[in-house]
Amino acid sequence: MSTGDTLWYLPGYTGGHLDYGYPIADTGWKNMTLVSPGDLDGDGHPDLIARDTVSGQVWLHRGKPGPDGGTDPSSLADPATRTAYATGLPAATHPLMTATGDANGDGVTDLWSTHLVTGSGNLMFHPGRATGAAQPPLLVGPGGWHTIRSIA
Repeated sequence: MSTGDTLWYLPGYTGGHLDYGYPIADTGWKNMTLVSPGDLDGDGHPDLIARDTVSGQVWLHRGKPGPDGGTDPSSLADPATRTAYATGLPAATHPLMTATGDANGDGVTDLWSTHLVTGSGNLMFHPGRATGAAQPPLLVGPGGWHTIRSIA
């Protein structure tokens, strides 16, 4: 979760509630849309996708192991663990973005976005890749998506 310019880590709890949260990055997150793709790269640790809402640059932040064998939360905010994943997705033209799992059956989490075009909007499918950048997007829902307020 990000508030202001800070990225917060909210650890899950098996009892169904969150006990506490703490910041893992103090700056650089103000204009970011966060997407939780799960373990996108298949290394056993959850990853984080962050989209700069102004530039449209999408970053994949790879989770790294911590000393206890779980994921080190600070690795999800470390610029050294991020790689460019997609470009050209500013919020002005692609207001909504999400990851819903592996939609095409290739074993890699995929992304979805809405793309505003003249007078309407399209639903775009972005096939994921475990290494490198996402594949080029595919138009899967032509027209009518400009009125949709959330996708999950």
